[in-house]
Amino acid sequence: MNALINKNYEKLKIKYFKELYNMEALHSNIYKALANEKKLKSNNLYHDLIELSKIEEKHMRLWEEALKLNNIKPPKLRFKTTERFMLITRKFLGIALMIKILEYNENVIEHNLNKIIKLDKLSKEDLKITKYIESDELKRERILEDEIVGFNNIFSNIRDIAFGLNDGLVEILAVIAGIAMVVNNPMFVVLSGFIVSMAGTFSMGGGAYISTEYEKNIYHNQKSAKSSALNVGIAYFIGSLFPLAPFIFGFSGFYGIVLALSVTTLVIIIISSIIAIVSNKKISKVIFKSLFISLSIDALTIFIGYVGKHILNVPVS
Repeated sequence: MNALINKNYEKLKIKYFKELYNMEALHSNIYKALANEKKLKSNNLYHDLIELSKIEEKHMRLWEEALKLNNIKPPKLRFKTTERFMLITRKFLGIALMIKILEYNENVIEHNLNKIIKLDKLSKEDLKITKYIESDELKRERILEDEIVGFNNIFSNIRDIAFGLNDGLVEILAVIAGIAMVVNNPMFVVLSGFIVSMAGTFSMGGGAYISTEYEKNIYHNQKSAKSSALNVGIAYFIGSLFPLAPFIFGFSGFYGIVLALSVTTLVIIIISSIIAIVSNKKISKVIFKSLFISLSIDALTIFIGYVGKHILNVPVS
């Protein structure tokens, strides 16, 4: 029985070694490709990206050594498709968020490997290499990654953006879902939703401005109140457009509600995933929590609309 357990741990260990070997090589190539972009060659980011590429390549060689110590031939590096996808993604998300995504994936594998380390399942040679890479990451790699991420203001504003987007999605979906249960005219639903959206945009922006001003006075927070208000307000308005979209395109009643729910759910999943990556939290937990809270609110509103139409017999058309 013990032999079988040890064999399973051995397979997992080799699996993680291979994945980290491949991932370090991928990261090295991506950082080198980013550094060679024309607009970065004269930028301060260039030297940090080149240094990161070298660190990742060194770590790749160490994982290669770990595999050879276990009499395993390093796998062929096949990540060109992933590399192209990440470089295209970088154009939409920016360097900082792309680095966070790369870092998140690596952290997941390292977390799984640490479970085996804690069970004392690595040889002295394996442990030496693993600990060296871990130490090197803390001393150099993480510091450089944080410096690059620091160039992008989106992370200092992520709370405001997420707060505004989520409220816009949930509140407007709740409003139009309740109205759509009673009214069959999609343009009436759109008009009602748009009025609430505009009111919410100004209300949320104003609330963010006031709360940030209070935080500055009480906690000596240096964050700009105007910037916070703008981020929350714009994010709220953008978020409100997603649940409105099906009704703008002429859907109404049950079908409009289902489509609005589907679109809102998809956007919440995307936003929650980004928040989880940025905050280094488990993606599935953040998504589940966000969906549970958001859709519970919307379900309650739909129920109220149903009561208004069928129980109270509200004659709205």
